[in-house]
Amino acid sequence: MLNALLAAAAMLACTGPAQQDQDEEKLVRRIVERIQKELDASAERLLRDIRNLVREELGKAGAAPAGQPKAGKPYMGFSADEFTDEQRKELGLEASQGIKVHDVRPDSPADKAGLMAGDIILSLDGERVSEGNIEKLMQGRAPGDSVTLSVLRDGEKLELKVELGARPPE
Repeated sequence: MLNALLAAAAMLACTGPAQQDQDEEKLVRRIVERIQKELDASAERLLRDIRNLVREELGKAGAAPAGQPKAGKPYMGFSADEFTDEQRKELGLEASQGIKVHDVRPDSPADKAGLMAGDIILSLDGERVSEGNIEKLMQGRAPGDSVTLSVLRDGEKLELKVELGARPPE
């Protein structure tokens, strides 16, 4: 948040007084939107951590939350590929940023959330997604939890909320 405020102050300092008046309201809106996104991501992480603590405590007592399996790996239901450096450069992505969805299983949590083949997943709950780290980002989550995927589709950035399912038997 502080970075957003400092960047805004620097931008205003570099403009003339007339332009400052015009740009100030736009800049204020952008800063508020950015802070709101950061707060939303923090709230999601906090809620996930609280759920995990509750599950842990209930597990010690031999109980499971209502409607929740006691154990199980979370599942979204898509497959993704890595990018080449050339593909990343064409899309304006940083090194090791993003994964490209190549398959979404019908009726999976990802399908129900609107994820499509060709989408580029940039982040999961505000945490940057890169080659090989999606499994790490899923640790500590369970079926029934919700995650927010930041997705690039046809040059437009979207936020998709996915309610994780239980991994089906193989």
